[in-house]
Amino acid sequence: MTLAGPHHSSGQDCWATPPEFFERLAGRFDFKLDACAQDWSAKCSEWYSEQDDGLALPWQSWTWCNPPYSKVSDWLQKAHREATLGNSSVILMFARTDTRAFHQWALKASEIVFLKGRLKFIDPSTHKPGLTAPSPSMLVIFEAGKLGQCKFSTMNAREVQNAKEE
Repeated sequence: MTLAGPHHSSGQDCWATPPEFFERLAGRFDFKLDACAQDWSAKCSEWYSEQDDGLALPWQSWTWCNPPYSKVSDWLQKAHREATLGNSSVILMFARTDTRAFHQWALKASEIVFLKGRLKFIDPSTHKPGLTAPSPSMLVIFEAGKLGQCKFSTMNAREVQNAKEE
């Protein structure tokens, strides 16, 4: 994901998911594959790198994906297509409900979870938590067999992170 703008100027597209946040999700989903990772950021034992091209390869149930936000529409479309093939996934993205990607693909999901608060993604240059994300995030869940029945919920983004910082 790219964190750029007035608060983040790195322009890098590979900020990693905070491990404590991912572990909370792993309690609900049995992730088998990280579709968009690097060796230092992979959240599953099986993962695809940028060179592997997770957009071109088959996914599994359940697949985790924190994609480059510069191409989030492509990843949402892939997640939707994989769900029609029986492979469920969770996409982490900014909660930008005004975008074409949100209206064209995210609303076709089975669930959207809006995160209360903002995550501190892992900086690709230091492999440590960076600044708080410039935008709120959401999880877009494409559960095979439940597409188009989109329900909405919320969860605290930093509950585990805050506990570790205290």
